Amino acid sequence: MERETVPEDEILKQDLLEVLQKVEADRKLEKDYIPDRERQKEIINNLPNNFLQRLRGYYLARNLKNNQGALTEFNGEFTEMLVRAEVEPLSPQAGIILELMRNPKRFAIKRGWKSLINPDTVYIRAVSQEDGSKRLTLIIEQVGEIKKGPLNLRALAQLGENGFKKSFKKLEQILGREEIANHPVLSVLYQAKIVLGSNFTQMLFITAEKDPKNPKSLLSDKARKDPNHQNILSSAIIKKIPFSSQEISAMARFLWEKI
Repeated sequence: MERETVPEDEILKQDLLEVLQKVEADRKLEKDYIPDRERQKEIINNLPNNFLQRLRGYYLARNLKNNQGALTEFNGEFTEMLVRAEVEPLSPQAGIILELMRNPKRFAIKRGWKSLINPDTVYIRAVSQEDGSKRLTLIIEQVGEIKKGPLNLRALAQLGENGFKKSFKKLEQILGREEIANHPVLSVLYQAKIVLGSNFTQMLFITAEKDPKNPKSLLSDKARKDPNHQNILSSAIIKKIPFSSQEISAMARFLWEKI
């Protein structure tokens, strides 16, 4: 099949695999890292068919400029996309909740968001409430934080008792507002009850070159000085994604130039 007849995103997936082949690992930071090319290929092929369009939408919605700060933010969004391509698909309710917590202005909900901490991934099981109404109980089974760089104090706090867990309680209050009842998208979540699942887990996704047993590999200097950092980290399941920081940066820069 000629390249011109292949959809743009499929061409880009092949281009990303070529970018990975050209990346030379930093021998100081990634000296022990051996890429799993088969797993990388599987994840890239699992990217949504409109992934470039989504990245363009993010670029426009965030009004990103052509500078290093904007590229770093874009890099983070692409990293999250890679992780979501690796783990199980979001349920419809989880997709709405995640987008609502990340971008409330899209839903014209303006109050009550400043103190909320939004996860990078969330897995929700929705069941009907036992009172016979159409209201839902949203059972939060898992939340995830994705960190390409070291966790700072804010990111560390997200995994603590006043982080994601507290935010879901505040979200429940917001979903009880009358403005939700008549919302064209959110009405299905009106007066939804939010509870943590009996096996609720917090995931911390890190890049492939990091050592999950070494705090220096995971935490910033200030975060390592937090007296509770070990307890907080032990409350999360740490999982490596099969891409190094350098590989993700190379792919993100390639896509940035396509926007």
